[in-house]
Parts: sequence; structure tokens; C-alpha cells
Amino acid sequence: MRSGEQDHPFRVTMKATTVKRLLTNVWLFLGTPVVIVPFVPQSVPGQEPGTARVDGPKSPAAIPDVVEWRFDQAQADWKPAVFPNAQKPAELERTNDALRVTLSEGARFSSSYLAGGVYVDLPDWRPEQWAEVVVRARTTSSVSYMSIGLNPFEGVPGAPQRTFDAVGGVTPIVRDGVVRTYRIHLDWRSQRTGSWRRVGLVFRAPQPGSIDILSVRVVPAAVGQPQHRIAETTLEPAQLKSDFALFRNALEEAHPGLYRWTTKGEMDTEFARAKAKLTRPMTILQFRNVLMPVVAAIRCGHTLFDNFQGDEISTVLNSAKEFPLALKLESMRGFVVLNYGLDDRVKPGMEVLAINGEPLAGILRRILPNLPHDGYILTNRMAVLGFNGGFNRTGFRESYRLYIGNSATFKTALRDPHTRETVVVELAGVTNAEAAVNAEKNLVNRDVLAGLKTLRSLGEPLSIRYLDGESTAILRIPGFGNFRDFLAKSFAELKSKGTKNLIIDLRGNSGGSDASIPLLFSYLAAKEFRIYERIHMRTYQPTFKQHMDREFTPATGFSEFSPGFGFLKPDPNGGWLLTEMKSGNRLYRPLENPPKDWQPAVPAFLENPFEGAVYVLMDGGSFSAAADFVALAAFYKRATFIGEETGGVAEGTNSGVEIGLTLPESHLHIGIPLYRYDTVVDKRNRGRGTLPTHPVTQTIDDLAKGRDTALEFTRELIRSGKEH
Repeated sequence: MRSGEQDHPFRVTMKATTVKRLLTNVWLFLGTPVVIVPFVPQSVPGQEPGTARVDGPKSPAAIPDVVEWRFDQAQADWKPAVFPNAQKPAELERTNDALRVTLSEGARFSSSYLAGGVYVDLPDWRPEQWAEVVVRARTTSSVSYMSIGLNPFEGVPGAPQRTFDAVGGVTPIVRDGVVRTYRIHLDWRSQRTGSWRRVGLVFRAPQPGSIDILSVRVVPAAVGQPQHRIAETTLEPAQLKSDFALFRNALEEAHPGLYRWTTKGEMDTEFARAKAKLTRPMTILQFRNVLMPVVAAIRCGHTLFDNFQGDEISTVLNSAKEFPLALKLESMRGFVVLNYGLDDRVKPGMEVLAINGEPLAGILRRILPNLPHDGYILTNRMAVLGFNGGFNRTGFRESYRLYIGNSATFKTALRDPHTRETVVVELAGVTNAEAAVNAEKNLVNRDVLAGLKTLRSLGEPLSIRYLDGESTAILRIPGFGNFRDFLAKSFAELKSKGTKNLIIDLRGNSGGSDASIPLLFSYLAAKEFRIYERIHMRTYQPTFKQHMDREFTPATGFSEFSPGFGFLKPDPNGGWLLTEMKSGNRLYRPLENPPKDWQPAVPAFLENPFEGAVYVLMDGGSFSAAADFVALAAFYKRATFIGEETGGVAEGTNSGVEIGLTLPESHLHIGIPLYRYDTVVDKRNRGRGTLPTHPVTQTIDDLAKGRDTALEFTRELIRSGKEH
């Protein structure tokens, strides 16, 4: 995902899997960074028996079946939370049936949003005894996110003491004025430390606004499902069809690349096929699985359903017994990288031939149509499903659970790479928690784990290091973010050292800020260059604003896109064209099909340019802005490329500013990009990524030995002098 120049802290790139995006964000509570584990709420089943209403000023010391605060009467113990940077806390007001929480301009937390909240003190409750928090709320204002504030570390020696020391979830708010029920599962496994003495609600809004809280319920694990399980919510056909209509209308109205790689007729067929299935009640997970092939058919890797830790789907997956092997996928074949079970007969390097009687190739053919991806590229989906050069974790286990079936055991046929003999082993499924423990416990994984540790120590941070004296440098860029100062220092250093060869490692780089593309390439360019031919939007004034997680101004749409600022120009064929975009201290202008000799360009960065040989390491995890940079370097013939085809289309992605759409009945949350980027590259290789000059793959043996195959190949290429 691109963040561009817009600050949107709740949509952060983490391409671990496509079927489950874990978004991790950092807020500052009382001046201290706090890790936020966000998730989306779901509708709650009927009222549980034995609910204890808290009508007075004190919360109960003993744990009843359910504790509920109803705000149609006074709840004096609920107080406004104090936030750093904000001049004033949230304003509280009682209405006939609710507690109204208002964020005024004085609650501004940063230049992009306001923050405030309310909380109540609790007795010393044991965190593991509580299953979920259920909030009933309504708003039509700009309040777009709600979090559950917690303090399980209060009183723990060494832990900072503040209003909230952890946040149990982040959920988008449906802003349609209807009372909505937000059900948030509490996963205490990483926070089961001290007593739970406070619970609160934290709100975020880009502009002043208010939200009405009708009730807050805290449900013990004895009433909910044990073992971090919850009863799955069932939606009726009318609810499913209502959400589906909004889902389709939003995509058709706002998605800039809906028919870019798939024709309108093909998309209409996918929509019709999905709608025809909505004739019976479904769980939220079943409903999402109906929608996934539609999303994947768009062939846009930036159009994704967001799963968050603590939502219903993630809770089901976390408690499921999943396939116990992590695989490395090569074409339609799979090889064991790690054994997450305890059966030591299955060793890394063995090829998986079949699972529960179905050939692996057939299983993959059933999974792949559900995975969002760019164009006609396979490498990104393989990176999502399996290990990719040691940089990405496997998603095959969850994909099998989602799209093949929920099996407790897996009859697995494997081929030994040494004897070539086939063995059939009955493997027990494992949960994610069990997999993490077993990976270290099972000694068959020892060599691969050691090798992966070596590879990751070389591959993760933003860094520059030198080989062969100082004649060759490796510039590792794991993501395209705010690295202006780092690049300035690094390229000045390259010049002072007289470095001849530069290796830019973009493996596993899932993208980031658009501004980083011209910034990085300007250090390599010998003259002016262009990046985009055209940037197009279908709309900047969506009609479904009450279901979006971004602020909308009726007069101008999103504030970034106001025509009065000169950003937009009507496209004669419909929609809008971005005629200029500010990029840090620079300005680049994508134009709408002008004469080729009249295209404003980005000037080359003349201070400390690198004039030596450039080599780019890339793979299926090189996506979005990273893939655009590779395509630019290939178009201008400025580098040699080693590894795999990039995971992002060379002709440009659909990304830029993205909006989150919350379907009000299911509370499924999907990200929809608003920009269609058309790069300057050659269009003959339609719908594909940039292909490597030298294809290089990594074997299981390479992983076990900690051998960086692509880097070793590149170093040998430099020594040979063949690319000069």
C-alpha cells in the first residue's frame, strides 16, 4: 500500500499474508509508545442470560455473568481520558439514552486527527477471565475509529503507569446514524501479566465530532467460548444482500482499476455468481469467502479485506487446528521449510505431493483464485503463501483452512529428496500458538531456523554495508518510507569512498510512499526523468461516505483533492486526472497524454549522484512503490535485475490514497484504492511485473545454510565484469 503524502495511521503496510492482514500501529499514550493491536468488531448474538447492569457509581467486585453499563442513566464513574499533546480531554454530555463523547479542536492529537476517550476504574479483575467487550454506539459525525483502552500492566514493576498502557483493538465506525453493535474479542495471551483495573473507549476523528455511547458490556470467558473461541455470528440473506449491494456499488463507483485487467463483462459475471450464493444464512467468514473471488478477479493487490487480531474471523483462525507444515512454493510444487508439528518423520526439504488425498497442485488451483494480486503475476501470491527467500512467513496454512476445509488431521503424502521414496504420514493440526512453540521444539527444524536467522539479520533493517573492501555496497530498503536523510548520508558516503558497484536489495519490500520513488531514482539518473504518464481517479466525492473511514467534506470531497488547490482536472472520458502532486519538497507532474516532447520531468538529483553499476535484488514480495521503482529503473536501463519477477505490475498499480469501506451488517472492512497510476514503461508485457535479467531461486538447502543465493550470484556477476 502507498501512504503517499496523506497521514493515515490505521492503514499501514504489512504484507505477511493476503488472507489475513495484521495491522500494527503505534500511538502515544501519555508520551509513551504503545503497540495497538487493531481488529474489526462484529454483530453480537442475543442477550446472554444473567447480565448484571451497573446502575450505580461502583463496578461490581465479583464477576457476574455479564457486566453492562447502560448510559440511559447516570454513570458517574465514567471519566474523560487525558491524552498528551491535546489541550483538553473529550467533552462528556448525557442525552436521553446515551453518553455523548465530543472531540473538539482542543482535542487535536496531531496535525491529522483528534483523539479522546472515556474510561471507568475496575476492581482487580483477572484478564484471562474476560472474553470480549461489546459496545453499542451511533454517530453521523467525523468520528471514524474506536479503540478499547486497557491497563493490564498497572502495578507491574517497571511498567509505565498511565491511563491506558495497552489498546485492545481498533475498529472503524459506521457513521450512518444507526445504533451499531461492536463486538470485540479480548485476546490476553500476550498481556496476561497484572490485574485488569480499567477499561475505556478511545476515539479518533480528523475533524471535530461526537459519538453517542448507549452501552458497554464486558463478557466473561465463562459466558463466551473458552480457549479464545467465540460463537460465530450468523447473518440472514437480507443482511448479506444489503452488504453485497454496498460492496458492489462502492467498487463500481470508486475503484479506478476495476476493469483494468478484467473486462466489465467478466466482473459482472463474478458479481452475479457471488450474489446467487446469498440465499441462505451464513457466518461472517462464509460471507467473506463468497466475496473473495470477486475481489481477486479485479487483479489489484491493493484491494484487500482487512482482518484484525480480535475480530471474529481472526479468532476462528487462531483457534483452528491448521496444516502443520510451512512450505516453499515453486510453481505448483511445495517443499517443507519448517515442521510446526512434533512428528520428526517430516523433515525440511521433503516435497508435499498430496493432502487428504488431493494433489497439492489441485489444492493450489483452488486457493489461488481467492488471493488478491496484481495483473497476471504469480510470484506475489506464491510469496504470500510460502517462504520467499526467507523474508516472508507462510500463509498456506490459513489459506487451506479458509478455502479448502477445516480438518483436525492431515493425511500427507511426501517425497524424500534423497531416497526419492514416497511416505504417507497422518499429521495432527496445530494452532498458531502451538506452531510457534513446536517450530523451536522439533529438532528437524534446527538447521533451517539457524539459516533463517542469518538471512533475516542481513535483510531486515534500512541499512548500507560494504563488501570487497569498499568497492561494492549493499543498500537494503525493506520499505519505502521517510528515508530522505538516510539516502543523503548514504550517497554522500558512496561518493567519498569511491564505491564502484551498488546493490539495492528490495526483496520483500511491499512498498510505501510515492515520494520515495523519484527521491531514490534521482540519485541514479543522469538526466531528467518521468515516472507516470497519467494518474486517474473515478471520484473524489463517493456517495457512500457514511461507511468510509476517511473524512468527507460535501463541498469538495476529500480535502486533499479539492479542485481549488489545483490537484484535479476533469477527464473528458469520466472521472478526474491528477495534474500535479506535491512530493516532499519536490513537485512532479503526471500529465494526461501530452506530446512526448512536452512532459515536465523530475530533475536528476545532482548532489552526490551515483554513477557506477547498479544491481537490484527483487522477488515476488517487491510490490507497489517498490515494484514501480524497479519498473522505472528498467525503463531507463539503469540497473541489472536479479531474482524473481516483481509482485507489482510494471505498468503501474491502483493505490495512492485508499479508503476503508465498512459493510454495516457484517462489519467486514475492505480497502479500496482511489488512484490508478500509469507509468512510462513499455506496455508490451501487459499485466506483468518487471522480469529479472538473471532469474535466481533459493533452495531449501540454501535456507538451511543461511546462503543468500541472489546476493552470492550478484557478487560473482560483479567479479566477472559481464554486466559492465
